[in-house]
Amino acid sequence: MENNLGNQTFSMYQHKLIKELKSQVDKLTGQLSESDELQREAQARFIEKEVQKPLETVVGTGKETVIWNLPYVFEVDSDNEDEIEAGSPYHLYVQDDDNRGLRVPGRGGYIKNDGPGNISYRLSNGSRDKWSHPATIKSGEMDTFDYTDNVQVVIVEITADTDKTWFRVRFTPGLVGD
Repeated sequence: MENNLGNQTFSMYQHKLIKELKSQVDKLTGQLSESDELQREAQARFIEKEVQKPLETVVGTGKETVIWNLPYVFEVDSDNEDEIEAGSPYHLYVQDDDNRGLRVPGRGGYIKNDGPGNISYRLSNGSRDKWSHPATIKSGEMDTFDYTDNVQVVIVEITADTDKTWFRVRFTPGLVGD
């Protein structure tokens, strides 16, 4: 009888300890999620601010470098939403698009999924048959690319999992001649 009472006390102690640990884990997980979201928002604000800068000339080590600050922008809207079909890749030519192409690879920017479904994307730096591994962006989320990530984007391939999924893409080239 005494052993049974001891087991119940130990079991209650374990239950209380597990409950406290779960509470601490939930609290830490919430802090991480908030930190990630704040970081994404800060990156998006930085990109928006940098994109609005005018064309500049930077003089460095005896060599003049021109920075081209006009962004490549593409948004799905009511005029072109019928072009987005579930499972069909949609290609955006960041460098070579006649109307909005950067003339050089994109070096910083973002891809944002406005929904309703998920999108997956792959990036190409223009090398023949060389694509990044696919990445998925859920509805309402976005991926950002910073100049310091050392990514060169020539083509973006986006595939939606539902018809008429809306998304936005914006890239800037950074320093021309890199």
